Amino acid sequence: MKKILLLILCMFIIQQVMISNSSSPYGINVHTANNKVLYKVKAAKIGWIRVDIAWNAIEIKKGKYDFSQIDRIVKYAKSNDLSILAIIGGTPGWANGGKGFSYPPNNVNDWTNFVVKVVRRYSGTIKYWEIWNEPNLKEFFAYDKDVFVKKIFLPAAKKVKNINSKLFIVGPALSNSTTQGSEWYFWMKYILTNCKDYIDIVSHHIYDNRGVLYIYEILEKGEGLIPSVLEIIAESGFSNKPFWITETGWNTAYYTEEKQAELYLDFLKKMRAKELPAKVFFYEIIDIPGQNSLPWGILRYNLTKKPAYDVYKDFIAGKFPEDDEDDEINNEKCYAEKVTLNSTSNKRYKRIEKLRNLRDNILNNFPNIKPLIKKYYSIEKELYNITMNNSIIYSKLTKLVSKIDSYIDTNGYFIKPFFDKITKKEILDIINLYKKHKLSKELKTLLDKTEEIINSYKYIKEMIHIIK
Repeated sequence: MKKILLLILCMFIIQQVMISNSSSPYGINVHTANNKVLYKVKAAKIGWIRVDIAWNAIEIKKGKYDFSQIDRIVKYAKSNDLSILAIIGGTPGWANGGKGFSYPPNNVNDWTNFVVKVVRRYSGTIKYWEIWNEPNLKEFFAYDKDVFVKKIFLPAAKKVKNINSKLFIVGPALSNSTTQGSEWYFWMKYILTNCKDYIDIVSHHIYDNRGVLYIYEILEKGEGLIPSVLEIIAESGFSNKPFWITETGWNTAYYTEEKQAELYLDFLKKMRAKELPAKVFFYEIIDIPGQNSLPWGILRYNLTKKPAYDVYKDFIAGKFPEDDEDDEINNEKCYAEKVTLNSTSNKRYKRIEKLRNLRDNILNNFPNIKPLIKKYYSIEKELYNITMNNSIIYSKLTKLVSKIDSYIDTNGYFIKPFFDKITKKEILDIINLYKKHKLSKELKTLLDKTEEIINSYKYIKEMIHIIK
């Protein structure tokens, strides 16, 4: 009866990290960069890359595919511990009568056939998928939001989930445009409302030449009569979902390189302090030569570094600590908690303080449980990794631990027995989902024991009463 409580507590800590962190919170847009550029990403310890999987570039003729560039990137990422967010979209001319990549295909099956081909090819490595880029801009999608949902987003999302329900769909990746017809707030609410069963992580693009303060006003407060991003997310019923910014940045045509670096640092500090967004993908890794391309990169096109590259690298390395960081931390931390502290700041530590207090209360009441905690620490990384790569477990666990959190006070005591409100089925469903994976002997044993305890339901209530 003690094991299940500890397991749930550690799951809660994991869930806190998943919402705020998902391993590394730092990413960058790379398009289909060559390996020399990807090496620069790796050298800076940027954990995530956002990669373009362009239908119009891969299937130039119907049924004829060239995956060579994506294969290379996926191979490099896998070998160098880079996580991928793949964005898939762009119609080839043969599929829409030569109208251009921003027009949907005449036959939706042509689009879904490509989605199936791509996802099956890479689902073993790529777990996170965005469907289309900035569809509220006419230059990327020619029609309105209802056509986008019916002909592009939902058909693709359904195929992704049918292929592998453990994959994560990120979206809707809108531009923060407020011009008539492309108003991001109308598009976002419409897409989230009509695709609520398929979106696991909400993404958005925000650029603002006025600076970082204005980006956070757009996120948190809104501007005049325009609602905030968080308000639209909440109204659409997505408050419990992670939120990522998958494009933001400043180009060095408008700003000096030194000012670009300053803005990067301002954003990273603000992101750390506010724990918002959970992940950022700056635009972009390297300048693209050409008359129509602005220099958004943190590398010049010849691979030399701009100051922003070193700022990003140094921030990730922890060379810009917060003044109020607290070094007095508990030596016993689960893997998810270590990742949080190493990747961001000790402010995240405060977010889970009451859960550690609860753990200590359990230990004070049941000192003989110490060996079980040590056993948990031997398998918690495995548990974390399974959770991070299974969107169904992720979703169910998020709902469960949100309930648990509401029954814990800041001192780590239960306000009232939370099992009055949480059914055995909710917990057993999650355990059974874990058990469908290939597990180590230690984790399997722990889950089996936990299942036995859950079926002795009355004893858990009794235990919680004692702790209380």
